Amino acid sequence: MNGINEHIENPSFKVEPWQVFDLIGGTSTGGIIAIMLGRLKMPIAECIEAYLSLSRKIFAEKFSRSWGRSYLNGEGRFDATELENAVKETVRRMTNEDPDKVLLKEVDSDCKVCVVSIRRSNSSDAIFRSYVNQKRTSSLLDACRIWEACRATSAAPLYFDSIKIGPMGQDFIDGGLRHNNPIDIVCREAKDLWPNQELFILSLGTGQAPGQKFGQHLAGIVSGLQSLATDTQNKANMFRAANPEMISEQRLFRFDVTHGLAEVGLEEYKSVDKISDATDHYLDQEDITQQRRQFAESYWRLLYAEETIPENFHTRQNEATKSSLTVRSIMPASMQTKWPDQYEDIDGQSFESQSTMAKFPTGKAPSSRKRSAPNGSLSTHSDKKATGTSRNILPKTFTTNLTPHYIAQAFRGRDENYEKLEATLNTNVASVVAYGLYGQGGVGKSQLALRYAHTNKERYTAIIWLPCSNEAKIMNACEDFIANLVCHEKPFNAEACKNVFLRWMHSSSDYLLIFDDVEDVATIESFLPTAIGCQGRVIITSRNRSIAECLDSETDELSCFTDKESADMLLWQINKNQKRNESRELALKLGKRLGGLPIVLHHVASYISMRGISIQEALETYEQSDGFLRIQGDIPASEKLSYQVGMSNIWAPTISRLPLNSRELLNILALFDPDQIPIELIEPLSATSLVEKKEGLEQPTSIRDTLIPLQNWSLVGTEPTTSSLNIHRVLQDDIKHRWSPKEQQAVFVAASNCIRATYPRQVLGTSMAKFYTKCAAYNPHVLRIQKFIEDHFSSLQIDLDLAEVLAHCGWYFFERGQLNYAESVLATAQKICISLINDDLHPVAGLIYNNIGGIYHTKGDRKKCAEYTLLAVKHRQSISRDDPEIQQLAVSYINHAGNLQSLNQHKESDVFYSKALDIRENCPGSSPELRETVLSNISSVWYKRGNIEEALPMAEKAISLHTEISPITSFMLYTTYSYANMLYATGNKDRSYELHKEVLEERINLEGAKHFMTAVSFHKVSCFEFETGYYEYAIENLRKALETFREATAEDGLLPRTCLKLAYVLKTAGQKKSNADFIDESRSLRREGKNLLKSMNVQILKFESDEELNTLVRWTYR
Repeated sequence: MNGINEHIENPSFKVEPWQVFDLIGGTSTGGIIAIMLGRLKMPIAECIEAYLSLSRKIFAEKFSRSWGRSYLNGEGRFDATELENAVKETVRRMTNEDPDKVLLKEVDSDCKVCVVSIRRSNSSDAIFRSYVNQKRTSSLLDACRIWEACRATSAAPLYFDSIKIGPMGQDFIDGGLRHNNPIDIVCREAKDLWPNQELFILSLGTGQAPGQKFGQHLAGIVSGLQSLATDTQNKANMFRAANPEMISEQRLFRFDVTHGLAEVGLEEYKSVDKISDATDHYLDQEDITQQRRQFAESYWRLLYAEETIPENFHTRQNEATKSSLTVRSIMPASMQTKWPDQYEDIDGQSFESQSTMAKFPTGKAPSSRKRSAPNGSLSTHSDKKATGTSRNILPKTFTTNLTPHYIAQAFRGRDENYEKLEATLNTNVASVVAYGLYGQGGVGKSQLALRYAHTNKERYTAIIWLPCSNEAKIMNACEDFIANLVCHEKPFNAEACKNVFLRWMHSSSDYLLIFDDVEDVATIESFLPTAIGCQGRVIITSRNRSIAECLDSETDELSCFTDKESADMLLWQINKNQKRNESRELALKLGKRLGGLPIVLHHVASYISMRGISIQEALETYEQSDGFLRIQGDIPASEKLSYQVGMSNIWAPTISRLPLNSRELLNILALFDPDQIPIELIEPLSATSLVEKKEGLEQPTSIRDTLIPLQNWSLVGTEPTTSSLNIHRVLQDDIKHRWSPKEQQAVFVAASNCIRATYPRQVLGTSMAKFYTKCAAYNPHVLRIQKFIEDHFSSLQIDLDLAEVLAHCGWYFFERGQLNYAESVLATAQKICISLINDDLHPVAGLIYNNIGGIYHTKGDRKKCAEYTLLAVKHRQSISRDDPEIQQLAVSYINHAGNLQSLNQHKESDVFYSKALDIRENCPGSSPELRETVLSNISSVWYKRGNIEEALPMAEKAISLHTEISPITSFMLYTTYSYANMLYATGNKDRSYELHKEVLEERINLEGAKHFMTAVSFHKVSCFEFETGYYEYAIENLRKALETFREATAEDGLLPRTCLKLAYVLKTAGQKKSNADFIDESRSLRREGKNLLKSMNVQILKFESDEELNTLVRWTYR
């Protein structure tokens, strides 16, 4: 805009963003810029100077002795007070008012502003607006001050502390964690405000694939930020793909510096020269020059209602304002072939600010500094960028999931193998190129894959690491990638997660997908990029050659090192930290005796370095302990080691030197999954209680101290970005091989105690949704314990507490739709329970049977479900009415009553509902939430039976309890949804519609826009909108519901119901508006819906009325 303004000779027609754009929005520092330009109405030049001034003040580190500890605890690295003061100073200067009294709210302004943040409590989106959006919640509109909005949108973890806003003290963090490029958020806001207008959008990017340099004082933060790498360009590409008509009509423009910002960090305000140089270079490129020309032409039409830009200089009358003002052409003759060398925009002068601007193409000329009637334009900003290096390939926005930590200095050898891998994958073939690495455990397969990923990350927009020892770990890794780097939120169940991941993979090309440690090809089959047209690069590591070849890929067997290679690695490792004069002849001898396995060589070299002994002394030590591989004669290196012989004493000399506590902790770690062991999982262990104290032996006094020897001796690794540990499977196998029966039992008890002390618990039948992240991190280790139980059941002493943990774990898998794991874990829990209680009654058995009943309910086997819920009732009836745990019995009464209701045993069902209500109202341990549960269920049952006169009072009684419940729960929304349906049935349609809109908004906030229950609400609200003639809204909401149901494995009838409803709405709207596209889409959806009904063996009816369509789904979803 500066460049354009420079060529407008009449100063009256030089414009600022607030005079042109109707809506400006952004995230993080981009949000601050949006507020400066739109809310404070700062001229561009003044905004640039103000932002530079802000940067100098706020990007100064907290210098204190305790800063390192604060940083490790997740506290902000920069002083949030400096940011607050700097923003307040700017507000005071621009408004001449007290900044504590200046709200973001400015409802009468022609230029509206929104900035994106995230609610810390539930990670849902929070939009701070200067205006009223009738379709969205704006609870803080009258409470949020400008400086608070700036703090909320820029409160990036590790940079600034979060901020509490409003009378309820709601906590907010940086919106860039989910919306680095908030173009879809701001576009949605614009459509809410001006639903019948077309958008003109200008998007200003951060600079693609920024490099990893943050300045020397930021070295420690780099690895922590890699998992938050930005998705700005991905989002831009997805938006372009979804809106091709905007591109063809020249209504969508994006400028994003593609090279030269790799070494510019967030806090490097001194690098303005680098930013300007990179921006100038980018803007001078031929294709960018053409885009700028096109933007200028569209810009001219917006401002002056001109169809074409006049040639040469001339004067003309402004038809829009009927004034006599004269202006010069925005593009004089001298600019027809060459744009000016200096062209400044917001992106070039702000630090990693992401901007998008859009406007409805009906603009009129501004009059001086006063804009004409609002026309609807939009702008978005964001400030994130990824770490990475720029080599010979154009840098790109880089994203990854929790890829294991890679230390280049620890990798040695395999150069020929690496060159072959790199040559195969680094080709320009537009298809899937796969490479398989196979060989025995400890030979270096994963390390070679990590080396490639680390070295070549600039080639890819995404690197996804999938640990494949079981499908649960794969799902965790996929979900982490999707939630943090691709989508706005986590899909609501495992199948939806897989569908989103596969769709992303099939629509992407420059990604690297690594399947690590594959034991069974069936585990990864459904995740492989095998669809027609797929592109990308894949690495598979396995001990099995046939698995490595499963994609008809190039393969490479990694064998043990030769004697020469072994000696090279030993000497390099020993001399790495301290130069030592060691004999190569002795190194050759030691390498040969160790069998050439890299993991063993690495460990022995660490042993030599840690003890400060010579290779000769190491040879003597291992000979005394029988620590060499039992191999006779000269045989090929590839055959020097097997898991059956020779391994048992390799680690013995090291382990014997460990403190007793560290030794016992190593035993416990051998029982968990080898990857991503959370440190908090083992923290419940008391270090001094791991072993009995022995006189004269000093032991570490904390778990973290106990870990230090294990890390120093290279027995356990750490993942710095996730505060977790890892231990190699080969070492685990060796440790377990040496256990005596007594040691095995002791280690099992200790590991079980860790699980019992830390695993989240389901509370009185409620959802475990708030624990999903923690459960996902712990479940691989619970599954390892479960497998150990199944393998050694007869020799282990197990208690009911562990069975209880398995019941909760099974419920997590049930909620996430992973029924195979749910059934397996609950079956083990049931097996333990039966072996311990025999014919006795016990509440833990009640919990297990209750959760198994849930599985049969999902499968549709109501009789089997009723059998298990009745068993749960019998076991929980052993709880005393004076014990608060009696509320568990009420849970089972409600579940069993629901099953009897579905079996049309109404009288029996009412008996159990009455018993549940009695416990909720008269026994200890109850709460408003629990009373609501039974009241809501009873009201829904009576409503379903047609007894609305009795259902309504029960529902209203349940609703009245909502004032006592905080925060909002999913069940509260279910109750309100059901109550709204009852109101509709009694003729109160307006109130019903309002309640359903509230439920939809809260479900979006609580469960996410992609949750299947949110889609149910989208469908419901659209029915009201269609009934009242708001076809556009109805179509939009039905499309959102349809997208979710296509991704999810929700109830079968939900997808065809929405498909057929949308078909009918499109047909009706198409006929009324003579829209042939609507008619064609309607026919296509109608065919899809009928095919779905055929697959369900449902008789094909007309299926156009809601009454007919609702027969396809359960009462809950009607």
